[in-house]
Amino acid sequence: MKKTDRALPFSVEEFKKFLRLTIYNDVDEDYLTDIIEGVSSVFESLTRITVMRGLRKLYLNGFSDIIEIPCPPFINDVEFKIEYIDLEGNTKTLDKSYYDLDDKILFATIYRVKDKSYPPTADKPNCVTITYTAGYDDCPAAIKIWIKEVGAVVYEHRCPIDAANIKEIIPDKYLNNIKNCFVVPRTTYAGGKS
Repeated sequence: MKKTDRALPFSVEEFKKFLRLTIYNDVDEDYLTDIIEGVSSVFESLTRITVMRGLRKLYLNGFSDIIEIPCPPFINDVEFKIEYIDLEGNTKTLDKSYYDLDDKILFATIYRVKDKSYPPTADKPNCVTITYTAGYDDCPAAIKIWIKEVGAVVYEHRCPIDAANIKEIIPDKYLNNIKNCFVVPRTTYAGGKS
């Protein structure tokens, strides 16, 4: 899955106020932006929830009868499309008559229309691309607070953050909070895991 340009869950100014930085503090706004983006990405990695609204691309090795769109919340907008590489190597957009989209559930899901077969695809990796928008227009307050509090720890210690070193940097109370409140469960279909 690929992430494209995305909006921050809150502004750098809002983060400065949370950190109690004044106009007298010489603060690199790019550094604060990096902290917000980094902590948001760690939150997304740990929870499978998309915080920063933006375009995403899901790459598949072919079509299946049920395709679950990862990283809610899914936003059904004009950007949503399914493209595939046909047997001749041409990229085509899949007509909507081939599938139904259920976007009213936690993980938006694409279902193949009964009595209709998907067109054949090239026998190569990533021959199907689903482009969609995910994330919040207005990030929930509880997620913003978590990102700000963890961002404050990163700012105070001036340390890089990623999913690999998170346990060394972030106090257990924040990690336990995220596990208990925010982690999105995976669903299982009769035919196995999606």
